[in-house]
Amino acid sequence: SSDEDSLPQTLAPRTVDTQAASQRLVVAPSADTTKLQPSGYNVFAAQPTSQTPLSDIPVPDDYVVGPGDELRVQMYGKENASYKLKVNRDGSVEFPKLGPISVAGLTFQQVSDTLQSRIAEQFIGVESAISFGALRTMQVFVMGDAYRPGAYNVNALTTVTQALQIAGGIDTVGSLRKIQVKRAGQTVQNVDLYKMLIWGNTEQDIRLRAGDTIFIPAKGTEVTVDGLVKRPAIYELSGPAAIGS
Repeated sequence: SSDEDSLPQTLAPRTVDTQAASQRLVVAPSADTTKLQPSGYNVFAAQPTSQTPLSDIPVPDDYVVGPGDELRVQMYGKENASYKLKVNRDGSVEFPKLGPISVAGLTFQQVSDTLQSRIAEQFIGVESAISFGALRTMQVFVMGDAYRPGAYNVNALTTVTQALQIAGGIDTVGSLRKIQVKRAGQTVQNVDLYKMLIWGNTEQDIRLRAGDTIFIPAKGTEVTVDGLVKRPAIYELSGPAAIGS
């Protein structure tokens, strides 16, 4: 549709040149693809094209509403009306004829139930449908060996891996296994992307908060796995290499 075509493109495909020491200085990928490749770097590889966060995404019922979010109310029955209610800095929405209603800190499901209950009490014969409008935006930082380190404006549902993709992925000198999420100077989550890529475990892929920093250190020791194996590649170890049998 024309509306979809007018949406800003935030990410474009990017090819990882695994033969280059760093992706940040590479313009065109190398033609040599015969060598074993470092595992995992192509998964989140992208080319950032915009600082505009994606906002037209489904909001789960357990999403916690906060200042800057927008709620949409559709009333129908004896009275038909629609409203866009923005959550103010004090955590309330100004509902016409109902006054301020506090919603900050409640889940979307709780807010929806609260608004529908108030409307049913105050407007006899009127039913309502509550949906989400624009998500609030926040700034997070992706630092260290990211493809495009820096500050990014993201929506409030953004997770660690989504922020990594927005920053273009991880540079080939960066670690996939020792990523840190820092909040107020403290590490609140260690992320090992191998757990997601190999076993599908996403429990470390937490939602970010405003001001969080994702730090990608230099990658550690690597080992080459070749021969009659399912996934021949170059793998990063999670700790020091063991010497001996």
